[in-house]
Amino acid sequence: MLRWYGKTSGPVLECGSGLTTLVLVTAAWTKARPAISLEDDAMWKGRIQAALPKQARSWLDCRVVPLVDHGDFDWYDVEAVNMPNGIGLVVCDGPKGTTRGGRYGLAPVMKDRLAPGCIVLLDDTSREAERAIIEQWCAELPARVVEATERYSAIEVGVTGASFPE
Repeated sequence: MLRWYGKTSGPVLECGSGLTTLVLVTAAWTKARPAISLEDDAMWKGRIQAALPKQARSWLDCRVVPLVDHGDFDWYDVEAVNMPNGIGLVVCDGPKGTTRGGRYGLAPVMKDRLAPGCIVLLDDTSREAERAIIEQWCAELPARVVEATERYSAIEVGVTGASFPE
């Protein structure tokens, strides 16, 4: 994640908070780069906020945002959140994989806010559902896979090309 962080610019969006939040806020603090984190679990957000270094907290806008029905999928209700434009990096580890539509909602809901060349890191792409989401995102955004590991995949938004390497 930090390698991709250093190759991108603009605001950072995190979907689902956790260990990555702690790393992101430290990086954002040292680079003066704003980050917003969407979390649908208030208790979990509280645990993450408590673990953040106090001097770095102002660089992260961690929001509790409910999941809402978007037709064929559920995803964060970003209508009430002042979302930035030109997002350069997305770390997507939420909502939970058991959510209707999984993490698919990122592309249709946020596509107009993603900068050309934005890197989206999707966690858990060892799971078939996440691999299918990557394929959908690549077709719909458009985007192409630029890295695929056993744990996560990275796509670059605004370009077309091959999907998952065989």
